[in-house]
Amino acid sequence: MDDIVSNKLFAKVHHELAGVSLNPRRHAASNALEHSEAVAARAVALARANACGDDELKSLENLGRAHDIGKTSGTTRPERSVMCWARQSD
Repeated sequence: MDDIVSNKLFAKVHHELAGVSLNPRRHAASNALEHSEAVAARAVALARANACGDDELKSLENLGRAHDIGKTSGTTRPERSVMCWARQSD
């Protein structure tokens, strides 16, 4: 399984998460990119602790990185953020 950040479009949008601030009462991370990477690292740690295989581990890591990707569109509504992502990939 490939690392999701090897996709150039995803990597570009993922990097934009650095400019998305988070509510400090809800997040320890200062921005959405830092949070995304922390979630990916936690997913990997949990996968290892549960003896997941390499493909499962990579899938969970990728999902951790992607879970807030729609925040770059300025919305937290999943159906809208997915549509913004789809339009960028056209």
